[in-house]
Amino acid sequence: MQPQDARALSASAQEALRYRVVKAVQEGMSKAEAARVFSISRTALLQ
Repeated sequence: MQPQDARALSASAQEALRYRVVKAVQEGMSKAEAARVFSISRTALLQ
């Protein structure tokens, strides 16, 4: 499955996705796993 381009999401959907990803990583999920689970690129997590 290819990562989705989050830029195509609305601003509120982008914000919700960011909060979900950050919370998952803070709770112990690896960045690589978060990228896979949320269908985003690992590069996006580094920004």
